[in-house]
Formats: sequence, C-alpha cells, structure tokens
Amino acid sequence: MIFSMAWRNMLRYKRRSLITASAIAAGILFSIYADGLLTGLDRESSLNMMQYETSGAKVYAAGYFPERKTYPADHRITREQRNSFSKWLETAFPSVSATPRYSAVCELVFSTADGLTGSLNGLLYGIEPESDRRVFDTYRCVETGTWFSSSDGAVLGSGIAHDLGVSAGDYITVQCRGQGGFIQTMDVPVTGIVRTGNPVVNETAVYMNLDYLDDMLELDGSVTEFCLNLGTLERQPARFTKFRKAFDASGLNGLETYSWQELAQDVIALQKTKSSISGLMIFFMFVIAAVGVSNTILMSVAERKNEIGMLKALGYSSRYVKLLFMAEGFFIGVIGCLIGIFAAVPLTWYMVRYGIDFSGMMNGIDIGYRVSLVMHSCWHAAGFIFIPLGALLVASGSALIPTHRLLAKEIAAVFRS
Repeated sequence: MIFSMAWRNMLRYKRRSLITASAIAAGILFSIYADGLLTGLDRESSLNMMQYETSGAKVYAAGYFPERKTYPADHRITREQRNSFSKWLETAFPSVSATPRYSAVCELVFSTADGLTGSLNGLLYGIEPESDRRVFDTYRCVETGTWFSSSDGAVLGSGIAHDLGVSAGDYITVQCRGQGGFIQTMDVPVTGIVRTGNPVVNETAVYMNLDYLDDMLELDGSVTEFCLNLGTLERQPARFTKFRKAFDASGLNGLETYSWQELAQDVIALQKTKSSISGLMIFFMFVIAAVGVSNTILMSVAERKNEIGMLKALGYSSRYVKLLFMAEGFFIGVIGCLIGIFAAVPLTWYMVRYGIDFSGMMNGIDIGYRVSLVMHSCWHAAGFIFIPLGALLVASGSALIPTHRLLAKEIAAVFRS
C-alpha cells in the first residue's frame, strides 16, 4: 500500500516530479561522464607508458636505476651479461618477449634556409628493429616514411621532427658521447616519423639501429637495458611478481629488474594527485546536485503539510508517513537514475570511440598525463553502479528531515500553520 500511494502521489505532482527527476538525471550524467573521463585518462596514460616508454618491466645493470634520469654511461649491461640473460630468459620464460636498448642523451644539430644553426636535445634509443616490435608498439605509429628502411637511418618523434623542420628523407646530425666519453657526430637520413599516443616520446625520441650505434659509439656489445613485454596492463602485476621471484633466484649477478610502476613512479604519483583533486571536484559537483534535489523534495514536503496532517489525523503512524515520502523520493530517484544512465551510455560510447580533441587549445602544454590531446573516456562499471546508488540514497533520504519536523507537531498546529 505504501508503494501504491507513493506512486500515485508522484504522478499527481507530475511537473514537480519531472523537475526533480531531471535534476537527478543531470547530476548522474555529469558524474558518470567525469568519472569515465578521469578513469580513461589514467588507463590510457598507463598504457602509453607501457607501450611506448617503459615496457612492462626493465632489466638494468646494478646501480643504474637510481641514476637513470641522467643516463649514466658507467652502468651498462655487458655483452657477457647480455648473453647470459638472454639464455636464462629463453629457458625460464620462453613466452616473455625482450629487446635490448641503448639509451642516452643526444644533441640534434640543424640549420635553417636562412643560414641559422642551432641544436635540440633529444633522447637517443638504439634498438633492434625486429625484437623491438614484440615489446613496443612504436612501429605501428609511423606517420610518414618507414620503420628503419636502412641500418644507418633514424626514426624521429613527430614533435621533435616538427621542431627541427625535417621530414622523411632529410638528413640530420646527431651528436652523442661514445664509450670512454668521446663525442661522436653522425649524419644520418630520417627514414620515418612516428606519432604515438605518448607526447613525451613524440617530443624527445630519436630511434637508431643498435648495431649501427654499437659501431659508431664503440659500445662493444653493451646496452643500458632490456625491455620486457609482460602482457596486458591488468596481467602485468601478477606476471612481474612471478618474474622477479625467478629472476632473484637465477644467479644473474650484476643485474636488477624493475616494474613499469617503479620506473614511472613520479608520473604515477602526479597522476594520483591530479586524480584526487579532480575526484574531489566531482564530489563537490555531486553534492551541489544533491542539494538541488534535496531542496526540491524539501519544498514538496513543506507544501504538502496539510496532507501529512490529514494522514496523521486518520491514524497513520509517523513511521508510515516517513516511509511514504521516502518511497515517493525513491521512485523519483529511480526515474532520474534511468534517464541519467540511458543518457550517459551514448555519451560514454562516443567518448570511448572518438574522444574530444583539445589539440587546438592545449598544443605544447604538459598536463602530467602520458596521453595525446585527443582525450578518451572508458567504460567504468563502478561509476555506473555507485553514482546512481548515491543519487537514490539522496532522493530517498531528503524527505526524512522535513517530514520528521512536521510529524513532531500536534495535528491542530499543522492545520493552523
């Protein structure tokens, strides 16, 4: 009987019920949209870190990790260590793909048509083109040219290529320190330009063939790291735990392994801070929407004080009257939630598939995430579940306080007021 009366009361005040349900729907739509966008940014940033920058995990020479930001030349994986690790990995984890890399800071020298010369700093990566394809997705992102059509060529990130004013087929001069500290100058053709989803890679990366660098820099077969493919973002933590346990027991002296979370801890900490601030903003927005909904229901209860007095005069208990108004708020909340969810589904689908292009107003701005300026959302089940539940609680509970205050008065006092 309570639910039947509550349903009829809701239909009796159609305009007020529709306004309240619309306010609930708008709050749910915005909250789900913002929650999905923030979750999508975090996930896409993590994927772009793994796929283009850190891989699932890396193996370094002992002592390299604390100084990795300076790219030290005195902590390298020697040829012997490289061979030992490759043999152990092939035996212990044949399903794990690995690729060696040599990473260093380089200087790119350029000259303009007006005769002006200058230089840009970049990050030089010596790679094995074939094995690198099994660990990183960079080869899929070739915008112009090809992925290493010559052994002495270079592939540039789109941002640094734009700053240099070069395109595929042009020559650039790369300066880098070799074994022992000597400066090596290399004039190489640009065989390709890549545009990845990771803006840091686009703005700094210079890829060259590892064998070519080994000869030019006299590396004697040494590399700075091994990059490992440990599967998807969701499977990586468990697989790395298993890998590290076996690695520590392998007896590979002088080598250390680190997960992508450890490699990107500064970026992850920044993302968590920004996500916390953004989440707090969403919470306050939800609170504002909840206050609006509560205010509408409060007004509804206050305007119907005669109805409450009549119910009490007819012998209905205070508990019954409270449950009646709560049920009415619940029905309004259900309608608002359904409208908000059905509106959020196509919007989320659009954001997942196409996203929003902010490149026109944010080009060159670092927002702290490893994402392109086309921002995508993701399907976040928790948002679709807990946000509507919160709205239902607000809609149902908003009637309690004013109803309780009216029920505390004498029946005659209610009618006199």
